[in-house]
Amino acid sequence: MARIGMRYPRYAVVTVTTDGSGNETETYGTVKTMGKAISASSSITFTSNDLYADDGKAESVREFSSGTVTINTDDIENENLAELTGATLTSSGDIDAGADDTPPYVRLGYVRKRMKNGVSQYGGIIYKRVKFTPPNEEDNTKGESITFGTPTMTGDLSRAADGKWRITSAWKDTEAAALTWLDTNLRPQA
Repeated sequence: MARIGMRYPRYAVVTVTTDGSGNETETYGTVKTMGKAISASSSITFTSNDLYADDGKAESVREFSSGTVTINTDDIENENLAELTGATLTSSGDIDAGADDTPPYVRLGYVRKRMKNGVSQYGGIIYKRVKFTPPNEEDNTKGESITFGTPTMTGDLSRAADGKWRITSAWKDTEAAALTWLDTNLRPQA
């Protein structure tokens, strides 16, 4: 199997409320598109430990600890960038970023494509709770050749209220079916 593409990077803001017993409830905002997909990658850290008894390994624990997801798109509109980073969007559409900005949690997902035995299939992937930092920016003057500059955002991953951190769909025969899965799972109903 070979992965040969990705499309439709989308997100939904997650509002987390905690009751007096420490139980979390998640409420999901509207699904929005970040831009056109260029690339995405994740780096996951697991905590692990082994227990040895009778001169051998008796128990082994390996659990999700944390991670990051990095996504590169062709562009991010100011409205989306302000929302993802917790910055203020002014009435004139400017982004007013401050030291005390608090980015929200979001569910982030996209559709990916694979080729298996000559047949294209599509699947969705969703990171359940991501908190982004503002993108690093680099601008260059136009010289003899044109170089595109595109935003890359990195977000920290954490567990959602259900204790899970990622959901990956079964492979679908059509892109439309994978996109429906993505939109449905970015904003799940209780």
